[in-house]
Amino acid sequence: MKTLWRHYAARFTRAFFAALLILTLLVIAVDTLLELDEIPEDERTLAAAAFRVGLRTLAQYLAYLVPAACFAAAFSCVAQGARAREIVALKAGGVNPLVALLPIFVGACVAGVVLALVQESAGVRAAGLLAEKTGAMRGALMRSGVIWYHAGRVVYSAREADAEGESVREIQVFERDERGRLLRHIEAERAERLSPQRWSFEQMVLRSFDPEDPLQPPHFERAEQKTLELAADRTPRLHPAELAALPLPTLADYVSAVMAQGGSPGPARMVLHERASAPALALLLALIAVPLALGIERSGGLALPAFQGVLLVGAFLFARGAGAALAESGGPLAVWVPWGTLAAFLAFAGLELARTPR
Repeated sequence: MKTLWRHYAARFTRAFFAALLILTLLVIAVDTLLELDEIPEDERTLAAAAFRVGLRTLAQYLAYLVPAACFAAAFSCVAQGARAREIVALKAGGVNPLVALLPIFVGACVAGVVLALVQESAGVRAAGLLAEKTGAMRGALMRSGVIWYHAGRVVYSAREADAEGESVREIQVFERDERGRLLRHIEAERAERLSPQRWSFEQMVLRSFDPEDPLQPPHFERAEQKTLELAADRTPRLHPAELAALPLPTLADYVSAVMAQGGSPGPARMVLHERASAPALALLLALIAVPLALGIERSGGLALPAFQGVLLVGAFLFARGAGAALAESGGPLAVWVPWGTLAAFLAFAGLELARTPR
């Protein structure tokens, strides 16, 4: 049995790296063509293009490339054995094919673990560099759940409470002049953006400073509700590019802190659970591929099982993506969608494996 396991482990490993290489090259080629018009003229060199595409591959595509390579490797590995009558020989010898194919599932698990490690190191760093290059990185998140964000001459510190609207809680605003000198410091329990530069503050304390006379004490003003003009163009909210650059522990702390305060973490909660469940996709797609490939033993053809596999993978990605659009508010769906779709398709794959003739 050990010899058999080594045989299938080596076959799966070769097929996995070959599929990963082919899929990566295909994605790079398509991504380069699609993004060619968005690359600045001064960056249209071979080195700059390779660096940009490499960052996008690590930050955005790797989470799909590794599971897809696991699916392709598991399918081709088992299909090769089925067409060569290896599976029939295993059954004739009294060996359960699923036991003999155990290295495929172990290999998929290892690929998922490595994916998680790469995502939380190189992937997060690549996402941060991409956000900086595109100018999207303007906010920072503390592990206590506080967002620090700058927009022009205004620096914010706030907790996000309303993911769909323009409302934030526990906000502080530091407004500076063109030379960076402090003009106003605003503290409020709640604030809502009424227009691009008009804000309504509740339970507000305003401190106004004279930048020409730094020794002069600030002017204090308290108000239950007050509308002010600010030189800012965005609500202090972390956008998807900024969320992608945060490691999972920081995201988890932020979501926990916001929910403990009774607020809504918005899309951060969905991003957290999508990334936490992503490594399991490698095992899931391998589990889907194996029973399909074993069916070749009866049908003798590759086309139909391969087409069914593509449909199943597409259905899973569609369900996960459609559910993500419904769960951006950060409610319970942000947990149920990634884990629920994963559990449903795992149950389906397990049922198909259980029905496989032995």
